[in-house]
Amino acid sequence: MLLLVLALTACAGETTRPLTTAESELLALTRFRNFDAGVRSVSFAVTDAGTRYEIDAWVDFQAGAGYGTVQLPDAEESALLAWTSQGVATAATAPTGPAPLPPPTQGWTSSELLPGQSRLHAVLAVLLSLGSDRPDNPVLLAQTDARWLREDSVAGTAVTVFRGPSSDAPAGAGSTTGTPAPSGPDESGAAEVRYWVADDGVLHRLEVSLGGDQDAVVIDLDDADVTFDLSQLQ
Repeated sequence: MLLLVLALTACAGETTRPLTTAESELLALTRFRNFDAGVRSVSFAVTDAGTRYEIDAWVDFQAGAGYGTVQLPDAEESALLAWTSQGVATAATAPTGPAPLPPPTQGWTSSELLPGQSRLHAVLAVLLSLGSDRPDNPVLLAQTDARWLREDSVAGTAVTVFRGPSSDAPAGAGSTTGTPAPSGPDESGAAEVRYWVADDGVLHRLEVSLGGDQDAVVIDLDDADVTFDLSQLQ
């Protein structure tokens, strides 16, 4: 089942409906499509503790690793950013444009990935959860509170927009059975995940609300023909 287990609340006035069988099968493919692609590009901006970070990176869904650049406010140069489920690392500066390949092995400062304490870290952790070596179970997915929202397009590609399930439990059940995903440091409001999915199951956009009164984080995903290895970072 989808691992993004976040408490959902529908937007006021929004028309939604339960998933059809075909829509459940489509949404169930998204994490497998990412894993099958291997590496995809991601770009997003997130405000964390009053600071806005702009990230352009790649995620290797098979390796469970991300690498790219992060632009800081008022900085002339970007910093390099690398992360796995165990930690996040930055290097002081990066050249203009995409992150260099292969990644440099020296000059990194590392820390633990703490999605419960940082909105940026929460989004990085969510990205790592978007890959799976097999499709999710569409029958079980159809029993959750996932919803169809609307038809849309992303960069000229027709997509269907879905609201993700709040848990792996059937709709109306009193308990959850899935593995919870990072909910972020702000527990003062409901969180929500939305998926923009093409008719081949490829995810083109993800919107993550981490709760509270801050704007949702919109993540755009695209194809990428790159490889990288973070195992030698120091």
